Amino acid sequence: MILFDVYAGKETPYYYVGEGNMTAYIRLGNESVPADNVAFKRLVLQGTNRSYDSLVSNYKFLNMAFDL
Repeated sequence: MILFDVYAGKETPYYYVGEGNMTAYIRLGNESVPADNVAFKRLVLQGTNRSYDSLVSNYKFLNMAFDL
């Protein structure tokens, strides 16, 4: 068994490349699991120092309507 530490960086996600596959992993508890689509997008945004809340909407506020 080989054990190594990967230190946090600023350009996430990190990939494991092996057997012709390129897979991004996340930690859940004490294990690494492949990142699903939502986690992957979160990692990409984190790597660019952004979050879902900071993204600009494609919809204009003037085109929205709210009813009670």
